[in-house]
Amino acid sequence: HIQPEKNRIEILFRVDKKLEKIASYPKTALPSLSEYLKKAARLNLQTQDIPQSGYFKFSGDNVNMEIGVSILPTFSGERILLDVPRRIDIDWFDEEALFKPI
Repeated sequence: HIQPEKNRIEILFRVDKKLEKIASYPKTALPSLSEYLKKAARLNLQTQDIPQSGYFKFSGDNVNMEIGVSILPTFSGERILLDVPRRIDIDWFDEEALFKPI
């Protein structure tokens, strides 16, 4: 979650059904962060008054993920929710080894 406040933006992660603040940045970072995530998720850059949602693909070392993006307008700016992972493929995952009886 990227939550706009009066003068700052708060970065929150959901851990065990609770939102925990992990970082805080100046509110001036919100427009560029919002634009970057909108471009990645192929959302309308000009729209700031209605909710939008989409996703983008992320590839790393042996991991492919689809990350969901939801943008919600609020009085203090756009609230951004990231759904990580929306879909995950791990190339090295060996189901037989994981569920092998001991």
